Formats: sequence, C-alpha cells, structure tokens
Amino acid sequence: MRPQSAKVFGVFGFILITSLLTAQPVSRSIRIGNRIVIEASRDVGYQEKTWRNDHPIFDYYRALAKNKGVYSSRGWQDAYCGFAVYAWHRQSGVSPNLSPGRAINWSVHPSKILLGPFAKTADIAKIQPGWVIGFKFESNHVGIVEQVYPLYCQTIEANTSTSNSIGHYKTKNDGVIRKIRPHRVARWATDWRNSPTSDTLPVQALRRKYAAKLTASSK
Repeated sequence: MRPQSAKVFGVFGFILITSLLTAQPVSRSIRIGNRIVIEASRDVGYQEKTWRNDHPIFDYYRALAKNKGVYSSRGWQDAYCGFAVYAWHRQSGVSPNLSPGRAINWSVHPSKILLGPFAKTADIAKIQPGWVIGFKFESNHVGIVEQVYPLYCQTIEANTSTSNSIGHYKTKNDGVIRKIRPHRVARWATDWRNSPTSDTLPVQALRRKYAAKLTASSK
C-alpha cells in the first residue's frame, strides 16, 4: 500500500471506528414504533368488499382481540379501526392493555397529548412514528402515525374512506388507507410502544389462518 493511500485509509478507518463507538443505540420505543409502521404498511390497500366492514384480514383483527365479529342489528360487522391498531402492535411484539374495540380507549394513556386547532408546536414535536392518533368525526376513530410534519401527520388508518388518501386504491370502499391528516382535525395522540412484550408466533399463525381465505383479487 502506498504511503498516501495508507494515510487516507487510516483517516477513514479512524472515523468509522469512532462513529461505531459513539453511535447511540436505537431505543426500544423507536424500534417498536418503526415495526408498527411496517406492519400497518403491509395492510394498506385491503378494502371492504361490500361496504359492510367485511374482509378476511378485518376478521383477523377482530379475532385477535377475542371479538367474534358477530353481526349487529344493522347487519354490519364491528368497526375495526381500533382492532387494526391493536393487531399492528401485537404483530410488532407488544400487547397494549386495553379493550381495543372502542377507539376512545386508546386515548387513556399517560403520554396523551392534545391536538386540534390549538395544538402546541412543542407537543407536535413529541409525536413519533408508531404513535396512535385519534379523531372525532361522526364517532371516535384511530390510526397509526407514519410520519410527522409541522402542519400534518401522514397516517395509516383502517375502517376509513379514500378521501385525503395517498396512493391508488382499486375501489372507493373503506379499508386500510394511507392518509394526510392536518393536526387541526386530530384530537389527541398517545404512545403505546412501551406496552408489555408479547409473543408474535401465535399472532402470525392466526393471521395466516385468515389470510388463507384471501383470493388473488382481494387486494
């Protein structure tokens, strides 16, 4: 090796070693949050077949939370936005301690911050990918934060329409949709990433059972 090359190699080697030694480990919260986003992303594009909350993956969400998906008096299966958020957490290796079927239950957490038209910049800065974000339209609704920006969040939500969506969807039916949500329309955000650890193997086995019902045209 030429002296000059050895010198350059030595400098870069020193920088690399220093970077490795000083690099901060990624926290559990960040790892789990990133995983939640990945799990939610894989379901983007699944849509209801008949506008009646019906799809094998949505049945899986409800089954995972030990909800039987029994039809109500309206003939609809239970709303699944909260069940989807729960499933994405469980698939990421954590088990939030709550009844996930009611969207408002996700707001009961010490990390809760208020959003809406008067949201504080300092509070918005606390939100990270994998947080649960809540809305109140006709009723309560929840989704997962994918990315945070000064004026809005990019979210992944289940049991929602394609309005304000990102990407192309085969139909206009509700489903798992990637969206842009201004902070002014949100109500709160909470961090469930540090929930107790849980085994993902039975979760994946249950998902495969329901996924087997899918056809090539389901997505």
